[in-house]
Amino acid sequence: MHQKTSAVRLSQLDKESAELRDENAQLHIRLAGHQEATAANWQKQAKDAQAQVSQLEREVAGLYRDKARILEEVVSSTSHATAAKEEAERLGLELEQARLQVSKQREVLASTEADLTTECTAREAASGELQASFDAREAALAEAERLRSENAGLVRRLMQTKEREIDRMNEINKQHEQMLEQAAVLRKEAAAEREMATLLKQSAISEAARVNTAEGGDASGARPLSGAAQGLKAAFGGRSLRDVLGLQSSSAQSRSRSGTVAGGAKGEAGAAAGIEQLLGRIPGEAQLTLPEAPYRTVAAHKGACCSVATQAPAGHLAASCGTDHIVQVWDMHLVGTGSGPSNTLRGMTAAVNDVAFTSDGAHVIAAGTDKSLYLWDLSTGQTRHILTGHAGPVGSVAVHPTDPRLAMSCGEDRALKLWDLSRGFCARSIPCTKMPNVLACSREGSVLATGHLDGSVCLWDVRQCQKGDSNPITKLQVHTQLVTSLVATYSDGLLLTASKDNSLALLDFRTMSTVRQLRAPAFTTSTVGSLGKGRCKVAASPTERYVAAGGDDGGLYVWDLHQDPAAGQKGMGSHCTILRQKAQRRAEPVIAASWGSDGATVISADKSGSVSFWSLAGL
Repeated sequence: MHQKTSAVRLSQLDKESAELRDENAQLHIRLAGHQEATAANWQKQAKDAQAQVSQLEREVAGLYRDKARILEEVVSSTSHATAAKEEAERLGLELEQARLQVSKQREVLASTEADLTTECTAREAASGELQASFDAREAALAEAERLRSENAGLVRRLMQTKEREIDRMNEINKQHEQMLEQAAVLRKEAAAEREMATLLKQSAISEAARVNTAEGGDASGARPLSGAAQGLKAAFGGRSLRDVLGLQSSSAQSRSRSGTVAGGAKGEAGAAAGIEQLLGRIPGEAQLTLPEAPYRTVAAHKGACCSVATQAPAGHLAASCGTDHIVQVWDMHLVGTGSGPSNTLRGMTAAVNDVAFTSDGAHVIAAGTDKSLYLWDLSTGQTRHILTGHAGPVGSVAVHPTDPRLAMSCGEDRALKLWDLSRGFCARSIPCTKMPNVLACSREGSVLATGHLDGSVCLWDVRQCQKGDSNPITKLQVHTQLVTSLVATYSDGLLLTASKDNSLALLDFRTMSTVRQLRAPAFTTSTVGSLGKGRCKVAASPTERYVAAGGDDGGLYVWDLHQDPAAGQKGMGSHCTILRQKAQRRAEPVIAASWGSDGATVISADKSGSVSFWSLAGL
């Protein structure tokens, strides 16, 4: 059964297989036809598709071109957008700043409106005040007219008072001159008496020696007089020494003012003649003995010496200063023995331009380039005061001749200062319209003289300066170039000046006129100091007969004022003698000279720092 079923199944399967093979064959036929149709259709579609692809490629290329153009437009648009954004931000900032400025301008406008309101109010008030001022001016003009008329009367009365004061001052000056002449006569009398006493003593000693050695004598034991002694006894004849010498007595001189001058001149002539006759000299013979060389020369400073000064009126000390910042003090009694400086004063930090002794001789004051002045106590050698106040280098210092507490200085700051030395501060500062270079105080202390760069000399009233008056009492054009030295003479009537124009001049304090001009053929003024502001130091002897000044050739020039100016060389003013060093070294310019109070010693200093001491016998 099973095999039958399988056979049936197989036959059915064979039948189905045959059907399937037929169907497959048909399908292959149909597939081949369909493939042929499909291939033809696909070829056509491929051609169409290829054509479409070409068209699409062309369209894509156009699109790419459009895309590139659009991208460029986008980039450009982006750049423009960025620039527009930045511009918008900048405009926003400017707008904000403009708003702030508008706000500030509104505030300023409000403030201006307030100020304008205030100004209007002030102008209205000022108008009222101006009207009041006009009214006051009219009243002041009326008052000024009244005061002018009163002032005219006061001026007339003041002129009358001044004339009376001038007459009184002239009388005082006349009396002063007479007193000076009387003092000179008294000095001559004292000198004559001393010399006569010395002569008598020497004569008595020689007579006693002769008698002791003589053989025998008179019966009474009295020693006989020599011929000289007998001559003196006969010459005296019971008269006084003043009568023998032709001198008028002091009491007789004081009884008559008019007789003082004549009596003084007669007494001096009689004294000189009597002494000359007793000494066996010829009247009128030259009295001055000039040395050939200084008796001592000392290397005092390391650098140039700037100034020297002596103790007055009867001291024996001298001081020198220089560019080595120190001041040396010398004892003139010991210099000849080879002694060095008695004191070295230190403390200044720059060159020391000038030095002076106070009138009591107890202190030394120096002016320096460091804009200060130093005051030292001579008894201890210590600095007592450092005086500051000048705004520039201090060129010159002077002391009051009678008041040791007062000193004056001038500097390159165009200031004239008065110093209180007891307390160490500036008592008064006076501005000068012209640059002062040097200064000096008159011997009686009432007048201060300043020398200036233009060659002029100004006189100042010391008392008025102490009160603050800044105007000189008079001015005089003395030289053609800067004044390098000023020295007041001992008689208190003359002022000695030196200038870069190579001349010296003697001025009368009272008339402010030139008494004499001093020159020498080879004399050239030597100075030390800054360019255009040089200084030197000239000196007059205590007897006022001789003037000493240093020359640029290394010589010390000495003028004799008692000789007739006509006797000297033409235009030179007086006879001049030149003292020189005998050293082998090159002569250095002599910067400063100072006369000792004994009248017989002159101190000079040169640019090498050497200080020389000269002994001028017979003064």
